[in-house]
Amino acid sequence: LSCQYTTNALMCYDPLAADPSHRYKLYPLGLNPSLNLVDTPDAPNGAEGQVVVDGYILYSPFVPLYERLKGSEYAGRALTRARYNYLQRRIEQYFENVAFFQPLDDTSGRVCLLAYGLFGCEGRCQVPPPDPCLGMINPTPQQVEQPFLPGLIANNLLIIGQPVSRVQSGADGLPEQVYEAALVYSPDGSGANIRLRPLPLLLGIVPEELQA
Repeated sequence: LSCQYTTNALMCYDPLAADPSHRYKLYPLGLNPSLNLVDTPDAPNGAEGQVVVDGYILYSPFVPLYERLKGSEYAGRALTRARYNYLQRRIEQYFENVAFFQPLDDTSGRVCLLAYGLFGCEGRCQVPPPDPCLGMINPTPQQVEQPFLPGLIANNLLIIGQPVSRVQSGADGLPEQVYEAALVYSPDGSGANIRLRPLPLLLGIVPEELQA
């Protein structure tokens, strides 16, 4: 293959491909073991009203760009669920050939590609000037899965911070997860329908009478 790095991907040309339309492709940089991109699919049987790719719910703002890339033809197979990158303040989702992100502090709501190419180039390539749509990748240990992320986004509850536990069953048998500032659960087990537990009461904090 003859290949060339771009900021967000590695473009390759295969002169031996039998089908001329398959001679140009993107290399699967997302399979680099150092990225440790392994998530359990969150919708193996599909989900009504959502786009599901390889068993993962595609974060809805990413759908138009995913379709512009002709789906798996250029994006590759899905590798993760949508993730909340707490430190970088962005929503991310990783595929074999490209990765999407949306900066939460950008009021335009635009969607960009993470810098797979710069990561794969390992310091041998020129870094472009800083830009809100330049999403640098810093490998981190495998993240705790966040099945309630769709509901947190829909209800503007990302302010509760990042998860500090895995999903577990509460005393009532419902799935719940501890975050930095709240205890989240789902009354029907879905990631979109979420509620907050009365954490102060569960911790034994007795309500005080208000003084006039």
